[in-house]
This record gives sequence, structure tokens and C-alpha cells, in this order.
Amino acid sequence: MLGRINLSRWGSVITISLMMICPAAGQERRISFVDERLLVPDSERFTDGSYIASGVGLKFGVDKRLTYLSGDYVEAVSAFEEAVRVYRYKAEVWVYLARAYFYSESPELAKQTLERASQVMPDLADRLWDPLIASLLWEIRQRANQQQIQVDFYSPDQQGFLSLFRLYVFLDDQVAAKGVIDAARQRSRGMSERSTMVAGSSQATYIEQAELWDQLAGSLSREISTMGVQMPAVAASVVKEPAPVDAAAEQAAERERLLQLQVDFYRAGPAQFSELFDAYLLRGDTRRAGSVTERAHQEAARLRLVASVAATIQDEEEIKRKAATMDSLANIFDTRLAGADGQSEALQP
Repeated sequence: MLGRINLSRWGSVITISLMMICPAAGQERRISFVDERLLVPDSERFTDGSYIASGVGLKFGVDKRLTYLSGDYVEAVSAFEEAVRVYRYKAEVWVYLARAYFYSESPELAKQTLERASQVMPDLADRLWDPLIASLLWEIRQRANQQQIQVDFYSPDQQGFLSLFRLYVFLDDQVAAKGVIDAARQRSRGMSERSTMVAGSSQATYIEQAELWDQLAGSLSREISTMGVQMPAVAASVVKEPAPVDAAAEQAAERERLLQLQVDFYRAGPAQFSELFDAYLLRGDTRRAGSVTERAHQEAARLRLVASVAATIQDEEEIKRKAATMDSLANIFDTRLAGADGQSEALQP
């Protein structure tokens, strides 16, 4: 059984270059699982009269606003599952059901929903369901990549390791899943080594943490072994001399970690976006600076969507103002990144 996976509703959204040929114009257009502006085609099995008679259309619109768009994805799943039971041939309902599962941290069920929809409406398999499944898997891969960065550089807790392991299992990436186990064992060895450098309650804490990380590695190893993957024998840990600690660098890294979490998961404001972008650009990390820029564009898009369902005109105007501010900031980031890339090219021989 696949466990819950940490996914952010407004996390990093990568535009998927999965092309679909438009029969009418002969032009290519993109399909992205997370693109809520996607125009979902109707199946040849769809009949407008029976759809209206079922009452699903009206109820779906209400449920979409009150549950899905408000972020209550568990309730949205319940409402949309009922909708597809009442009327099976409205493709849009299936798409939003899959998205609700995805954002409620159940990507396996999201994939199964699209597969179910493909069986119900096979005429849309090539045009809609197959590209959406591929896009969903791509989204999961992006989140795995982001989580891997946290594991590699920002000292996540055991839940972060478990979440990453689950993502790789979902993607059937056994090599990467084994890498998470190795990283957990390395964390255990590191805690053991630190316990030899301190005394008293601090030593007890390090020993306890070493045991917990070792238990996690053992648990994940047993789980992956049930899939026919065997982990190599664990080598004895070697105590190394402690490396000198750069307190300023550690403090800066911790600050970046907190800012990245705010930007990715907690709807940071322009000040947090700017501070993180400046930190990355200052040390020449244009890739991460670019990811902050992309998140700023996504946050602006999210605010515009929220504004479209605001309760009052005043709320709508205020949210639109915030969206405009974030748009302006993202454009500034784009300009600065272009300048930084140009300088890098000029320095090359």
C-alpha cells in the first residue's frame, strides 16, 4: 500500500511539453495535468440531455467552488466520486476527481482515476487520458526532484525521507529509492559519530537519533525487499575526525531552507521571494534562482484564480492587487536572470 505523499496544492508546477494535435487547426497544444484552464473535450458517449437530466452539471459547479477551489480536497473527492457514479460520461468531472486525489496526497488514486476514465471513455484515450497520465507522472517526478534537494542539502526530518521514498516507489525508480535508504544510513552514522564528541544529555540525544535513523533505513529496506530489490550488506561505520564548522555558512543555509519552505508551501510574500532569489543569485546559483522566479509566476496565477471566486468585489480587488505585485516581481526576476546568464556567457572563452 502506498503511503501518503507530501504534495503542495500550489507547489512548483512544471509545464509539460506533452503535445496533442488539434484536428481542426493542425496545430499543437499542450496538455498539463495541473492546468486548470485546460479545455476538456467531451466523449462521443456524452449526451447533453441525459447530463442535464442527471443534475450532475449544476451540482458539480457548486461542489467545485465550495470544496475543490477552497482547498478541501478530501470533500471534493467525495463529491466528485458521487458525480461520476450518477453520470459517467462527463470527462471534466473525471479530470477534477483525479486532481482532487492528487492534491489530497494520493497520486496513486489519481492515476487510477484517469485509468478508470479511459476505460469508460476509450475514445478520449489518445487525446486526453494518456497525456494526462504521462503529465501526472512528470509532476510526481518534479516533486521527487525537489524533495531530493531537501534531502541532499537542507536536512529534512524522517518524514521527508519517507515521503521521498514513497515518491520513488510510486515512480518505480528502484535505484533512487535505494539511494534514500543509503542516505538514511549515512544520517545514522553521522549521528553516531557526533555522539562521540559530546557528553551528557546531548550524547544521549545523538545516540537516540542514530537509532531512529537506523530503524528507518531498516524499515525501508524491508519494504523494498518485498518488491524483489535486495539492499547490499551494511558496512560497519567508520568514525571520522569532525570537520570544522562554518557557523555563518550554516546560518545562511538554514535561512535559505526556511525561505524555500515558505516559498514552496506556505504562500510567502514578495519580501520572502526577493530575499531567496537574491541569496541564490548572489552565489551564482541561477538554476535555483530560476525556480524562485517560476514559483513567483505561479503564485501570481494562483492569486488571479482566487480573485475570480472572491466573495466580495473588495476582496477581489485586493487579491488582484497582490497578483499584480507578484507578477511585477516575477518579471523583475526574469530580467535579472537574463542579465546574469548574459554575464556568464561573456566570461566564457
